[in-house]
Amino acid sequence: MVKMHSLPIFARPALQRIIQNFCAQQPVNVSLVGGPLLGKSVVLTYLAEEMVRAGGSSRSIVQINCAQIRPGTPPPLAPPEGEASVVLLDNFDGISRWREEERRGWVDWIASPQPARGLLLASQCPLHAIGADFGAVLPYFQQNFLGLIDGAE
Repeated sequence: MVKMHSLPIFARPALQRIIQNFCAQQPVNVSLVGGPLLGKSVVLTYLAEEMVRAGGSSRSIVQINCAQIRPGTPPPLAPPEGEASVVLLDNFDGISRWREEERRGWVDWIASPQPARGLLLASQCPLHAIGADFGAVLPYFQQNFLGLIDGAE
C-alpha cells in the first residue's frame, strides 16, 4: 500500500477527482479553500496543464488571477455554442474587496446556468465569507479545503 505522504501533492485523489469532474460533459463547480502559501496557485496551474492533456481541443481553459484585475472588470465571455470551458479563478477572495455593485456582474455570471462551463474558485476563505451576495451561489459548488494534511486521504 502506498502512503499518501510519500506521493507528490498532485497525486492526491482529490485533485484527480477534480480533473475528472472538469473533463466530464457537464463539469462540476469547485471552490478550493486554503490558507496563504499552501499552494493553491500551483494547484491551479497544474490542473490547467492536466486538463489540456485530458480534455481535448473542444474545451477552452481560462486562468485568471483575481488579485490582478481592477474593480468592475467584467467576467470572461461565455464560450461559443457547443464548446465546453473551464475557468480557473485564483485569489477569488480579492473580489471581496470590491464594492457590491462592482462585483455584481461576477455574482450573476457565476450563478448563471452554463452547463458546459466548469468553475474552480481558489480562495483563502469560503464563498460565504467573501460576501453575502456570493452566499446565493454556494449550492452550485463543491467546496474543498486544502490543508497540509487531508484526513480523507
